[in-house]
Amino acid sequence: APWIRNVYMIVSSPSQVPSWLDTSKVKIVYHKDFIPEEFLPTFSSLTIEMFLGNIEGLSEQFIYGNDDTFFIKKMTPYNFFYNDMKVTDITTVYVPNIPIRRFFYDIYKRSSELITGIDCRKLKTFRHCSKPFKKSHFNDILNTYGDIIYPSITKFRDKKNYSMVQMASLYDIEHSIPQPYEYKGFFIKEDPTYVYDAIIETRSKNCYEISVDTLDGDPNEGY
Repeated sequence: APWIRNVYMIVSSPSQVPSWLDTSKVKIVYHKDFIPEEFLPTFSSLTIEMFLGNIEGLSEQFIYGNDDTFFIKKMTPYNFFYNDMKVTDITTVYVPNIPIRRFFYDIYKRSSELITGIDCRKLKTFRHCSKPFKKSHFNDILNTYGDIIYPSITKFRDKKNYSMVQMASLYDIEHSIPQPYEYKGFFIKEDPTYVYDAIIETRSKNCYEISVDTLDGDPNEGY
């Protein structure tokens, strides 16, 4: 995706920056640069994601991905934004016999209900892949629901937390458009040979992105 202007890598300290990384192409952002001091140190991705909108220089339209997601084919801006609208639900993840963790279900359900104002018993979750967001939506959510969200923020993941990724995906969803392309993601085992074989196989199936994650057969793991 050479059309991406800036790449930000979020870490907690300089010790987490790989020695081989070309920092002329990747901008390093430390937790202290964008997360309010009262929530530091943090070991929760939910807390980190909550304040992504505070990153200096971040574009209004940005793409957020975790460290276990990888593009394996050429991407275009239209995979993520179209006529200033977010492209939503852009992937189908195949996880045979692995139900969503109840822990995350509760967090996503609570987050969805805060934004939609309705009982979300039939929960719509957004797939574990790179996602399009608007920075202003992050700030709008915190400005509107801060009195509810801030007291729930913790240094470690807790079932009382809210998910900004879930809330921002739902926010202004009526002005989003469905993904017009076939776009699939897969959870695959953290084994070098398996990962390589999976990439070759999924590339032939018009897969654009993979997620490398460990699924050990525990029915309570994976989402």
